[in-house]
Amino acid sequence: MRTIFLFGLLLLPVFFIACAADADGELSVAEVAILLDADLRSHKQAVEESLAENLRVKVSVQVYSRKDLAAARNAVSSYLASKAVPVVIVVGVKGVVPALVDGLDKDKRLVQVVLEDMGVSEAGRKKWGRDKLVLSRLVKACLEGAARGIGMTTCPNPFCVLRKHEKIAALDAKGRGLCPPCREKVGPALKKMGLKRLPAPQFKPDPKGQ
Repeated sequence: MRTIFLFGLLLLPVFFIACAADADGELSVAEVAILLDADLRSHKQAVEESLAENLRVKVSVQVYSRKDLAAARNAVSSYLASKAVPVVIVVGVKGVVPALVDGLDKDKRLVQVVLEDMGVSEAGRKKWGRDKLVLSRLVKACLEGAARGIGMTTCPNPFCVLRKHEKIAALDAKGRGLCPPCREKVGPALKKMGLKRLPAPQFKPDPKGQ
């Protein structure tokens, strides 16, 4: 009997790990939604890839026209109605973003990224799509907004996108991704919200060794 009892004790950790795995399996995969000004549409893929790689979540980027803010507003409302969406990011100029989210901005999941706040001038909007500096700042702002939206905090690593910045020069100086320790915090942060990440990608070895 004693042997059986000891064997049972040894199996307890395995049992609890299995239960935890099952519990995670019941959670919904988190989805980050982004509403992007139409003049930034050429940067859509880069933004999607950045968030997907760093956070391992579903990413939905929808381009909106300033001529049809009603449709954009409806999209924001739809995303906010989903429990699987912990963050909704609206990107645009200061004359548009407040109007687009008016009445919805009390929802803590809503993140506003105003282009002028990161040194992007409305006057140069025709060149936004070809501007590498605009791309870099946009990717950083969206990733930082998403990470903070799920509860992550400032990081002291100068190369991490969560490094605190107060000036545009500091924004340009920091990295475009999360540092390894911050990436490890994403899963637990989402779990607190009743959500989970996508499975880690499985890299198959090249049979040719290349």
